[in-house]
Amino acid sequence: MSSKVSSSGELLSRWRRIEEDEGENDGCDPSTVRRLNQRKEQWFTDAFTLLISLPRDTHIWCGYGDVMGPLLETFYNFFTDDRNDSPLKVLWKRISEEMRLCAQCICQHHQTQEMYEKEYECSSVGPLLAVLRKIDEERVTRHLQEINSRVEKGTYDPDSHHAEVVSVMYEVLMFPFFFDDMSLCTEFEKFIESIDNIHELAFADNQEFPGVYALLFLNRRVRVIGYRLARAMGKLRSATQLERLQPLLKKFIGIL
Repeated sequence: MSSKVSSSGELLSRWRRIEEDEGENDGCDPSTVRRLNQRKEQWFTDAFTLLISLPRDTHIWCGYGDVMGPLLETFYNFFTDDRNDSPLKVLWKRISEEMRLCAQCICQHHQTQEMYEKEYECSSVGPLLAVLRKIDEERVTRHLQEINSRVEKGTYDPDSHHAEVVSVMYEVLMFPFFFDDMSLCTEFEKFIESIDNIHELAFADNQEFPGVYALLFLNRRVRVIGYRLARAMGKLRSATQLERLQPLLKKFIGIL
């Protein structure tokens, strides 16, 4: 007999109780800590079961971000999990596929990591965020390589591959830490040059992509594209916009 799949509402209620009990526990009683850890492990198991069982037309980050958020904690073990069919690897494969086509999934994925960074001590959450960043860089690099390969082989179809192009360009330009990875940066240079030749890239009004300014420090052809896109975005109008650009500007000023 198959076990009952927990609903998202039930899981969220259980998670709130776990968080409340963790907040009240001072960590001095080993048996209490052990019971809390057991409850969390069972919660993770049930959350994996729910998310993996969702219909394929339901995006996990879009529809179940409240459940997916706490589950990110388990990704600390990503590189020590050597089973390709483990719940962790199966879930990552699925959300990776969904982020190839969905900007909302991409936003939820990165905003949750930003929340972790703001709300938890660096010493406790730093290793987890490092793992997430590494697998994100690998995911995006692999996607760029696939698109570049299609273009080089002449199998790129603007109609059928358009959504993938938009999503990966959105992710890299919206979250410019990706430019820290040299392999990814090299693939993105190839990507944006070839895609601009095909589509002549342009932004709609009032769109802001901080990664556009990173393009101004790449090869000459990419700089030309970057200048055009930066002009389309207009002038920086707020302190918030400047704040988002500071890490990027510091990086490239350091290179210069």
